[in-house]
Amino acid sequence: MSQAQIITLNRQVDSGQMETDAAYILDYIKNSQGVVIPNLKSHFTMAVSTIVARLSGLEDLGVIYKHGTRDLVDPSGKIRTFSVYHYEPAVFIQERNREKVKIVKMKKAAKSLYNRFQDQLSVELKEELIKII
Repeated sequence: MSQAQIITLNRQVDSGQMETDAAYILDYIKNSQGVVIPNLKSHFTMAVSTIVARLSGLEDLGVIYKHGTRDLVDPSGKIRTFSVYHYEPAVFIQERNREKVKIVKMKKAAKSLYNRFQDQLSVELKEELIKII
């Protein structure tokens, strides 16, 4: 499924006939040297929540990845740190990235489950969740 989504996105980007927010964002990232959310916010008329959701989806597909951070000063003068997103063109690395994202999300879900329901979980389930975390 995800490989078909990647092919569709790449066809849209390569043809210049982008049909989805994700395709527009992927095109922007492909043609940039590292992108942070404020770059995308200033370039597109999308809500930040939409941008974040599309970045998450592209990261789930493995076509983009986070590497490094960039500090920016917001309008109030506060320094904010943002993850830097990059495009990954190699299919085998995209596959590896997809697996990494799945593992991170699974660990996060297990930790959340453990913390939220710790008092209600059996000893066995707690031990299993701790192994995942």
